[in-house]
Amino acid sequence: MIEREQNVYPLESVEQDPSGLDLATAVVPDLSSSLNLSLALDPHALAGADVFSYGYPLGQIMRMPDGSRVINAPGRLLKGYVTRSFAPTLAEFGRTLTLELDMPAPGGLSGAPVIVAGTREIVGVVYGVNVVAQVEELARIDPTTGQREPEVQRIVSFAAAHHVISLRGLRGTATRGRSLMELMAEVSQT
Repeated sequence: MIEREQNVYPLESVEQDPSGLDLATAVVPDLSSSLNLSLALDPHALAGADVFSYGYPLGQIMRMPDGSRVINAPGRLLKGYVTRSFAPTLAEFGRTLTLELDMPAPGGLSGAPVIVAGTREIVGVVYGVNVVAQVEELARIDPTTGQREPEVQRIVSFAAAHHVISLRGLRGTATRGRSLMELMAEVSQT
C-alpha cells in the first residue's frame, strides 16, 4: 500500500459560534479561498439529495522509530443522501435544525462539510449521529417454558449535520465579523 504525505494547514482565529451551536469558525491560510465552495441557496430542496463528506475520522497516534509521534489520519470519502430535516433538542445546544443523512458518521468526522454531489454547495456540517430504534419483536412470555423473552430492537444510525440555515449566520474573528454567507459571497466574486 502506498501512502502519500498530506499537507498540514494550521488553523488560525479559531472561535466557537457565539450563538452556542457546536460550530466554530477558523481561517486556513492559503487554502480557504481556493476551494470555491458556496452555501446552498435553496435549503428546502434537500430531501433526497445525494451528498458526500470528506474528513479525517478515527486517527491514530503512531510512535516513529526515532521516538517522535505522528498522527495517522487517512482521509475518508463518505457518500449518502439527505433523508430529512428535523429539529431535535440537544442537551448541550438546545433545538438545532439538523439534516439526517443516510451515511455513516465515524467518530472524528465532526466538522466535515456536507456537499451536494456534483456541485460545490455546502448543505451542512457533520456534528454526530442520530440513533433510531425499531422494535422487531415485542417482549413476551414463552407459553411452553414460562420464561420471559426480551424485546428485540433493530438499531440504525444516521449521520447528523447542522443545516445550511444554521451555517449562514455563523460569524467570528475568522469571518471578520460578517456572516459566513456574506463572506462566501464576497470570496466567490473575486
